[in-house]
Amino acid sequence: MTRILISGLFFRKSAWCKDFNGYCYDDIRDEDLNLSDWLKNMSSRIDQFSEVELIGHSFGGYLAQCLTAVRPEKVSKLWLISALVSQGEGAFETYQQSGQGDLMSICKLDLIRGRILLESPHDFQNLMGNKVTTSNSESAQLLIDPPPRSITNISCPVNYVITEKDNLTPASLQRQFALRLNAKPISWQGNHISPLLNSSWLK
Repeated sequence: MTRILISGLFFRKSAWCKDFNGYCYDDIRDEDLNLSDWLKNMSSRIDQFSEVELIGHSFGGYLAQCLTAVRPEKVSKLWLISALVSQGEGAFETYQQSGQGDLMSICKLDLIRGRILLESPHDFQNLMGNKVTTSNSESAQLLIDPPPRSITNISCPVNYVITEKDNLTPASLQRQFALRLNAKPISWQGNHISPLLNSSWLK
């Protein structure tokens, strides 16, 4: 099965261990894309395959949810890791509603460039629990734009990896996110980033 890896906020392909053996196109997020642009770009990429499994981490889980909603015929399974899950609101609004203020406090909006900047990489790494190479910015429109109207209509099986020792997204909040999509919960005794470093939970 072909797997597509979609990284969390400020992460790219280098965050994933080689065991996942999947395709990762996160470098396109270094461009000034809005959510519609990103969905069109990713749709053209998954059209190369008959079916795909999407694996989304954190903010990347929200993007994976959006892509699954607009291309349900292509996605056979959705894997979410400590992921942000929308009930119809954009990513930024979902972050606010979920109370994940620690993340927003170390970011800054650059209005001129239209980018979300990572202001304190050190504090970010502490929240993640591991030192991982990061990008220094994300397109603001990816977080601000409204998601597809079909965002909650996910028809494929969904698994949600709950990181029990997460400093950013408490396990109790992750369980609420999993319920939003009626996802199968998978408990993982690690921090926010640790499931990307060990693929043994992936079955």
